[in-house]
Amino acid sequence: MPLSVAQDQLGDGTVPLDIWETASEVMPGPAAADAVRGAVASQICAWGIPNSDGGFHVVAAELTPASAASLIASLRAAGTFTEQSVPGGVSFARDLDSEIGSFAVAYVFVDSAWTTAVGSLVSASARDVAVAAMDAVAAANGG
Repeated sequence: MPLSVAQDQLGDGTVPLDIWETASEVMPGPAAADAVRGAVASQICAWGIPNSDGGFHVVAAELTPASAASLIASLRAAGTFTEQSVPGGVSFARDLDSEIGSFAVAYVFVDSAWTTAVGSLVSASARDVAVAAMDAVAAANGG
């Protein structure tokens, strides 16, 4: 995903960050954490503002068709996500609170590809980031 997408969300001071967590550790729910642990392949990236709490992770993963269907069903059943169509697929997003403040998560699914954006964003921004990440996955894979 281009740095400009991250900078659109957090400002010009946004930079890529070193990763110190695994993809499953940044997932805010057990179903998503289990799905990424069982992924065919996954990659995690992070962006943030140095010396601040502002930042977010993006995870791109390839799931098996059964795993993708199971996770989508789990997100629908949770009843706490806003579901929307995205080009070629579907997204789920929600705002959350933690002991250090509010954050958002968005999941985008296109076939067996899955992208996640989670961090100091609101749900609409997280969805935008996850869609941009999916666009980057498609471009990297000749799509």
